[in-house]
Amino acid sequence: MAADLYSVATGGTIGALSGFLSNFLIEYLKSKKIAKHLAQSFLGEIKALRTITEARGYIDELKQLIAQVEKSNEPILYQVKVRKDYLVIYKENAARIGMFEEPLPEYLATFYTLTNSIFEDLESLSDGTFSDRSPQSLLKCYKEMLTLFEGASAYGEKIIDIIKNKYCN
Repeated sequence: MAADLYSVATGGTIGALSGFLSNFLIEYLKSKKIAKHLAQSFLGEIKALRTITEARGYIDELKQLIAQVEKSNEPILYQVKVRKDYLVIYKENAARIGMFEEPLPEYLATFYTLTNSIFEDLESLSDGTFSDRSPQSLLKCYKEMLTLFEGASAYGEKIIDIIKNKYCN
């Protein structure tokens, strides 16, 4: 009788453990698949932002503008209107970046914060907020914006490399 009880307890334990492990494995694989798809979405958004920036020559224009203001000491306004929301993937999934392995969550947050700051500066330049600034003040703004562009570009490159190596296989 004790042997039967032991067999039943052992069988029940094995069954429960097997059910737990299979559910755990299914959830683990599902979360890995979601992370892979989300990472690839971020990859697409970041590559698109970099392509747009390069195709439109924003960084080169800003460098030329800095040189012009330094040479002329005249207040020249740089105006680029951002009419669409280019950060849709990030805005809809920011709370989920913790599912990625380090350092990707940190890099994504840094990249998107820098990018958002660039958009805010461009909006301020286009809406007249900076229209009464001195050449020196505009020059400082343009140099800071160039630093933001270069920083976002560097983080974007790091993110692209990480996602390609960890999530695109």
